[in-house]
Amino acid sequence: MRSIRVNFVLVSAAIISAVLILAAFIFLALFSQNLERRVHEELKNYVNQLAAEIEFTPDGQLLPPAGLSDLRFENAYSGLYWQIDDSEVGQQLRSRSLWDVVLQLPDDGHDVAEVHRYVLDGPEYTKVVVQERVLVVAAPSGARMLRLAAAMDQSVITNARDQFLKDMIPYLLALGGLLLLGTFLQVKIGLRPLERVSVALDEVKNRKASRLEGDFPIEISRLTEAVNDLLASQKDALERARKRSGDLAHSLKTPLTVIRTNAEKLIENGKTITGDEIVELTEQMEANIRHELLRSKLTPTPDARKSDADATNLINDVVRTLKRVPMSAELVWDLELPDQCVIAMDPHDLRELLGNIIENASKWAAAHVAISGAVRPSEGSFQLTIEDDGPGVEPARIASMMERGKRFDESTPGTGIGLSIVKEITEIYSIPITIQNRQSHGLSICVHLPLAGGQRQST
Repeated sequence: MRSIRVNFVLVSAAIISAVLILAAFIFLALFSQNLERRVHEELKNYVNQLAAEIEFTPDGQLLPPAGLSDLRFENAYSGLYWQIDDSEVGQQLRSRSLWDVVLQLPDDGHDVAEVHRYVLDGPEYTKVVVQERVLVVAAPSGARMLRLAAAMDQSVITNARDQFLKDMIPYLLALGGLLLLGTFLQVKIGLRPLERVSVALDEVKNRKASRLEGDFPIEISRLTEAVNDLLASQKDALERARKRSGDLAHSLKTPLTVIRTNAEKLIENGKTITGDEIVELTEQMEANIRHELLRSKLTPTPDARKSDADATNLINDVVRTLKRVPMSAELVWDLELPDQCVIAMDPHDLRELLGNIIENASKWAAAHVAISGAVRPSEGSFQLTIEDDGPGVEPARIASMMERGKRFDESTPGTGIGLSIVKEITEIYSIPITIQNRQSHGLSICVHLPLAGGQRQST
């Protein structure tokens, strides 16, 4: 899924590109207009100079103007031309720059002194911009009507326009790059509050905080307040559910004790079938009650977590306790653990998790239980592996091992709820757990416990 930052930058890039292209057309049009205005002003000046230089010979012939100082009028096909037409006597004067070419002025009669502008064919297949004016001047033979025209090669305009565009493009690209950089910085700074919200949500997810903490902008403060209200409501609902579950479990313990006592009396009175059945049902109910009591003690929210837990000390305590149990006293315990390993879990929850796994291994082990741990700083986890040399489990049944009440050997003591507690704790803390048979014999359970932040591990 595309990020908001990428969307902002792409939209900004599209808008900036469109604006710069439009700006290029506008600047080019303004430059062309100003250049054409200057060209026509220049041609107008040349026409006025031609008018000021009009002279006749005594017999009424036009004299070539002598006051035009621009050398381009003297060089053939230089791009700057003038022409005077005297239609009454059939005389035509042209600048040397026209050489053997005649500007074909259109026969579109216009008022005296009115300026006309054209684009006509010029020398050597070029186009020229022409400015023409009709004047009535006094000649020896009387008033004469003359057509005065000055022309400039149109390539002067087009080449200047093209060069302007060529010079402008790098600056527009640089401007576009700066605008994109500014947009990226603006987006980066503008989205920082959302990044803080994401970090705060990760803190809640990782059970390091119970609400979104921080000073957020007004635009997203309503969002964070709504999330905090939802988290508070969820916490209250969970606390009430845990309290009801614990109260119910405690309220059932006394009646079950009475029922169990009565069942034992039935057995003593010879009604063993009925008594044994009641005792078995009572044991199942008591197991369920213990399960619910354990669940009610699990830490549901980060703020309810009293502290982090030292996995090494906790494992050593569990092993010392199991060594006092006759069933596990003869086992060989092989522990390879760091001197200290602080886990981001409530001590009670970690004890329930590891205690049930280690106790399960001790029940099934034939003679040996191995517990090893390795810190994975890059993963932020402590990989703990607990192995036994027991019979293992059929591969098809491994997936259902942590289902509540699941037992694979009725001769082995237990209620079948230990691994279901393990499953609940791993789900609460999002802890990966792997169960598999060893290559030789026995079972291997591997869990990746979350390391507490900022700790230094020693081995």
